[in-house]
Amino acid sequence: MSLAYEILPLTLATGFPGSGKSTLLADVLQGDAARDTAVLVNEFGDVGLDHLLIGEVDARTVLFDNGCVCCSIRGELKDALATLYSQRARSETLAFSRVVLETTGLATPAPIIATLLGDPVIRSHYALNAIITVVDAVNARAACALS
Repeated sequence: MSLAYEILPLTLATGFPGSGKSTLLADVLQGDAARDTAVLVNEFGDVGLDHLLIGEVDARTVLFDNGCVCCSIRGELKDALATLYSQRARSETLAFSRVVLETTGLATPAPIIATLLGDPVIRSHYALNAIITVVDAVNARAACALS
């Protein structure tokens, strides 16, 4: 199958703020996995640090720091996924075989999932293969009570 027409798996990582999403990704994306994975990180706030916790930031890392991909910047998510795919098809230096999207801890996953499944262009390039919800087991009850 040609790189230009391959449908890539996309994993959505979500969870409350401070639950450990970035720490989990940093652990998972060690060694060869990091070279083979494009990472999209959605941060919300004046100073974003999550992308630094994940590891080396390169052309396969996209940072969304001016809003939440679940509501205000869904168009930017679509554009970033389309751009990543076309750059991958044209460039050997941007080789990756999967994508991980880490949401901000404030995100509601349903609108993101609707965007990923509802857009025909995204669906022609990516398949949502997993939704991972990271939970801080020590503080989960308190976090749920606040939401």
